[in-house]
Amino acid sequence: MRIISLYSYNYCSNTFLAVSNNECAIIDPGQPMEIIEEALKKYALVPKFVLLTHGHFDHIFSLDNIRQKYSIPAYIHEEDNEMLEDSFKNAYSFFFEGNLALKSAEKTFKNEDIIKIGTEELKIIHTPGHTKGSSCFLCDNILITGDTLFAEGIGRTDLYGGSSEAIFRSLGGMRNIEPSDEITIYAGHGRCEVLSLALDNSIY
Repeated sequence: MRIISLYSYNYCSNTFLAVSNNECAIIDPGQPMEIIEEALKKYALVPKFVLLTHGHFDHIFSLDNIRQKYSIPAYIHEEDNEMLEDSFKNAYSFFFEGNLALKSAEKTFKNEDIIKIGTEELKIIHTPGHTKGSSCFLCDNILITGDTLFAEGIGRTDLYGGSSEAIFRSLGGMRNIEPSDEITIYAGHGRCEVLSLALDNSIY
């Protein structure tokens, strides 16, 4: 699987295109719509669905526009679906005036579900803590973490659905992800890194 990275624009999360053949999943469409559209055209990709690592506002800004333009469904963990329709739960009202209320996801997933894109598969790894439904996506030696991991830290736990105890359990469980050697980690914010999943204890 090939990952195309659309790195942070202002406060936005990283958006990724997970590509197999000429098909792709759009992961965390927090980037402006025009940036996502430009990348799809540049690489001649056919978007098949949207995958959300969790429900915070900076990961979903372009979600409704994408669904409308490309007529594709969105997937999110079953415990985070409620966040899409609620500005308090998706943290938009924590930072801004007004509302950000989107449609709920067409489909939900749970831990260890498999989602196919092209000829390849993404495995869901539920990593609660940043939100109740925070999840990572694993394909071979690629791990897309959302805000469970940042390039230089971990996600905050003081917003709706967050739990410091849960995120530390989730991080500990990531040590058991196979393969256990070097994995390319695509974090929710910041650059991607090639890291050993025997993570430095200082991150805990």
